[in-house]
Amino acid sequence: MEDRYLRRFVVDELDYDPRVTAAHIGVAVENGVVTLTGHVASYAEKATAERIAMHVRGVRAVVDGVEVRYPDDCRIGDEELADRCVRAIAWDVTVPPGSVEIKVEKGCVTLSGWVERYDQKAAAERALRRLAGVADIVNLVGVCPAHNEAQA
Repeated sequence: MEDRYLRRFVVDELDYDPRVTAAHIGVAVENGVVTLTGHVASYAEKATAERIAMHVRGVRAVVDGVEVRYPDDCRIGDEELADRCVRAIAWDVTVPPGSVEIKVEKGCVTLSGWVERYDQKAAAERALRRLAGVADIVNLVGVCPAHNEAQA
Protein backbone atom coordinates (compact mmCIF):
# COMPACT_ATOMS: atom_id res chain seq x y z
CA MET A 1 0.00 0.00 0.00
CA GLU A 2 1.26 3.48 -0.82
CA ASP A 3 2.40 5.61 2.10
CA ARG A 4 0.05 8.49 1.27
CA TYR A 5 -2.99 6.18 1.52
CA LEU A 6 -1.68 4.62 4.71
CA ARG A 7 -1.19 8.08 6.21
CA ARG A 8 -4.77 9.00 5.32
CA PHE A 9 -6.11 5.83 6.97
CA VAL A 10 -4.15 6.52 10.18
CA VAL A 11 -5.32 10.16 10.28
CA ASP A 12 -8.93 9.07 9.70
CA GLU A 13 -8.74 6.50 12.54
CA LEU A 14 -7.28 9.10 14.92
CA ASP A 15 -10.00 11.59 13.92
CA TYR A 16 -12.71 8.99 14.47
CA ASP A 17 -11.69 7.99 18.01
CA PRO A 18 -13.10 10.36 20.67
CA ARG A 19 -10.34 9.41 23.17
CA VAL A 20 -7.74 11.24 21.06
CA THR A 21 -7.42 14.92 20.12
CA ALA A 22 -6.17 14.26 16.61
CA ALA A 23 -5.67 17.94 15.81
CA HIS A 24 -2.54 17.91 18.00
CA ILE A 25 -1.02 14.79 16.47
CA GLY A 26 1.06 14.77 13.31
CA VAL A 27 1.33 11.65 11.15
CA ALA A 28 4.13 10.84 8.72
CA VAL A 29 4.60 7.53 6.88
CA GLU A 30 7.63 6.14 5.12
CA ASN A 31 7.77 2.55 3.84
CA GLY A 32 4.89 1.55 6.10
CA VAL A 33 6.51 2.99 9.23
CA VAL A 34 4.23 5.53 10.91
CA THR A 35 5.77 8.38 12.90
CA LEU A 36 3.49 10.18 15.34
CA THR A 37 4.47 13.66 16.57
CA GLY A 38 2.82 16.49 18.46
CA HIS A 39 1.39 16.64 21.96
CA VAL A 40 -1.49 15.27 24.00
CA ALA A 41 -2.95 15.97 27.44
CA SER A 42 -2.30 12.57 29.09
CA TYR A 43 -0.30 9.37 28.86
CA ALA A 44 -3.53 7.45 28.30
CA GLU A 45 -4.20 9.54 25.19
CA LYS A 46 -0.63 8.96 23.96
CA ALA A 47 -0.95 5.18 24.42
CA THR A 48 -4.34 5.18 22.69
CA ALA A 49 -2.97 7.06 19.66
CA GLU A 50 -0.12 4.57 19.37
CA ARG A 51 -2.49 1.58 19.56
CA ILE A 52 -4.81 3.12 16.96
CA ALA A 53 -1.95 3.66 14.51
CA MET A 54 -0.55 0.18 15.09
CA HIS A 55 -3.89 -1.47 14.29
CA VAL A 56 -4.30 0.16 10.88
CA ARG A 57 -3.83 -2.46 8.19
CA GLY A 58 -0.55 -2.00 6.36
CA VAL A 59 1.32 -0.34 9.23
CA ARG A 60 4.63 -2.15 9.77
CA ALA A 61 5.83 -0.18 12.81
CA VAL A 62 5.02 2.94 14.84
CA VAL A 63 7.53 5.51 16.06
CA ASP A 64 5.89 7.38 18.93
CA GLY A 65 7.24 10.92 19.21
CA VAL A 66 4.12 12.29 20.89
CA GLU A 67 4.81 14.40 23.98
CA VAL A 68 2.55 14.52 27.03
CA ARG A 69 1.87 18.12 28.10
CA TYR A 70 -0.18 18.49 31.24
CA PRO A 71 -1.85 21.83 31.90
CA ASP A 72 0.08 23.91 34.46
CA ASP A 73 -2.64 23.48 37.08
CA CYS A 74 -2.33 19.67 36.82
CA ARG A 75 1.44 19.42 37.30
CA ILE A 76 2.39 16.86 39.91
CA GLY A 77 5.78 16.50 41.57
CA ASP A 78 7.76 13.30 41.15
CA GLU A 79 7.45 12.47 44.87
CA GLU A 80 3.66 12.63 44.80
CA LEU A 81 3.55 10.75 41.49
CA ALA A 82 5.79 8.00 42.88
CA ASP A 83 3.48 7.66 45.89
CA ARG A 84 0.44 7.41 43.60
CA CYS A 85 2.19 4.77 41.48
CA VAL A 86 3.10 2.66 44.52
CA ARG A 87 -0.51 2.80 45.77
CA ALA A 88 -1.98 2.01 42.32
CA ILE A 89 0.19 -1.07 41.93
CA ALA A 90 -0.50 -2.16 45.51
CA TRP A 91 -4.25 -1.96 44.83
CA ASP A 92 -3.96 -4.15 41.73
CA VAL A 93 -4.42 -7.74 42.91
CA THR A 94 -2.90 -9.07 39.68
CA VAL A 95 0.56 -7.73 40.56
CA PRO A 96 2.31 -9.78 43.27
CA PRO A 97 3.23 -7.63 46.30
CA GLY A 98 6.86 -6.48 46.30
CA SER A 99 7.58 -7.73 42.78
CA VAL A 100 7.73 -4.35 41.01
CA GLU A 101 10.07 -1.47 41.78
CA ILE A 102 9.20 2.08 40.69
CA LYS A 103 11.44 4.98 39.68
CA VAL A 104 10.00 8.37 38.70
CA GLU A 105 11.96 11.10 36.94
CA LYS A 106 10.25 14.15 35.41
CA GLY A 107 6.98 12.25 35.07
CA CYS A 108 8.61 9.24 33.39
CA VAL A 109 7.84 6.09 35.39
CA THR A 110 10.28 3.19 35.09
CA LEU A 111 9.12 -0.22 36.30
CA SER A 112 11.59 -2.98 37.12
CA GLY A 113 11.61 -6.28 39.00
CA TRP A 114 10.38 -9.80 38.27
CA VAL A 115 6.98 -11.46 37.96
CA GLU A 116 5.94 -15.00 37.08
CA ARG A 117 3.49 -14.23 34.24
CA TYR A 118 3.25 -11.76 31.38
CA ASP A 119 -0.26 -10.66 32.45
CA GLN A 120 1.26 -9.51 35.77
CA LYS A 121 3.82 -7.39 33.90
CA ALA A 122 1.08 -5.87 31.72
CA ALA A 123 -1.13 -5.25 34.79
CA ALA A 124 1.61 -3.21 36.46
CA GLU A 125 1.78 -0.87 33.48
CA ARG A 126 -1.99 -0.79 33.01
CA ALA A 127 -2.43 0.28 36.65
CA LEU A 128 -0.45 3.46 35.95
CA ARG A 129 -1.73 4.50 32.50
CA ARG A 130 -4.50 6.79 33.68
CA LEU A 131 -2.69 8.41 36.60
CA ALA A 132 -2.42 12.18 36.27
CA GLY A 133 1.20 13.24 36.02
CA VAL A 134 2.50 10.20 34.12
CA ALA A 135 4.34 11.40 31.01
CA ASP A 136 5.73 8.03 29.94
CA ILE A 137 6.09 4.46 31.21
CA VAL A 138 9.14 2.27 30.66
CA ASN A 139 8.27 -1.30 31.62
CA LEU A 140 11.48 -3.25 32.34
CA VAL A 141 9.76 -5.88 34.47
CA GLY A 142 11.08 -9.33 33.62
CA VAL A 143 8.95 -12.45 33.31
CA CYS A 144 10.44 -15.65 34.68
CA PRO A 145 8.02 -18.44 35.67
CA ALA A 146 10.54 -20.14 37.96
CA HIS A 147 12.08 -16.92 39.35
CA ASN A 148 10.43 -17.18 42.77
CA GLU A 149 11.36 -20.85 43.11
CA ALA A 150 15.01 -20.06 42.27
CA GLN A 151 15.14 -17.48 45.10
CA ALA A 152 13.76 -19.89 47.71
